Amino acid sequence: VKVSAEFPDAHYALIDSEVDSENVKCIAYREQEGAYLIGALAALTVDGESHMYGGVHCNEGPGSWKYRYGYMEGVKSIDPDAQFVFNYTNSYSDPAKAKELAIQQYEQGCLFINGAAAAGDSGVYEAAQEKGFYTSGQDVDETDANNPYIVSSQIKDTYQTMLNLIDEFFSGNWTNDTAVWGVSEGAIGAVYVTQDSENPRSERLSDEDIAQLQQIAEDLRTGKLDLTEIPTEEEYFAG
Repeated sequence: VKVSAEFPDAHYALIDSEVDSENVKCIAYREQEGAYLIGALAALTVDGESHMYGGVHCNEGPGSWKYRYGYMEGVKSIDPDAQFVFNYTNSYSDPAKAKELAIQQYEQGCLFINGAAAAGDSGVYEAAQEKGFYTSGQDVDETDANNPYIVSSQIKDTYQTMLNLIDEFFSGNWTNDTAVWGVSEGAIGAVYVTQDSENPRSERLSDEDIAQLQQIAEDLRTGKLDLTEIPTEEEYFAG
């Protein structure tokens, strides 16, 4: 904000945050769309062997709600009998606690546990490999040829975000309005669904499963499946 005020004739873009400045374009994301894809993928991975699904997050509250909401709705689109357990590390870098919480969720019957604990996710991956449950990562491709239990990652594609910004600027369509981007803009997705990976796909996901997930992604692109507006956590559970 200080720099943008000092050089008001320049244009600026700020990713994943929002400021009140006339010459700064802020970019937010519809993370719930990627979480929905991961939720549907989770249910297809488990394939009815359990109806308990877990998630290990950094913090409770609005910051994680878009992720939890999308994940739950995606799971329930495939497994309407699903139940959920969420726990929180209250830290962005506590693999030991994340691992402990993941093991507790596994012992409650969760066969898929979504890792959303930032640097703590490595603890979830370690627990998955030890116990044999399935998991997924966040933001970048966290799949690992040496850990077949990490079956996907929710993608937040900042590279595509930059390409979108450059294209908007040089095409003459630049505005400083805040933008919220998701699957339709190529900024949100999931590994093996909207993004490829050099790592082998889990044997738990068939070609038919991937085709089903890609159709969900297409429905998000076209707006047939509209997750633009989501309820608050209070509204969701009150209903």
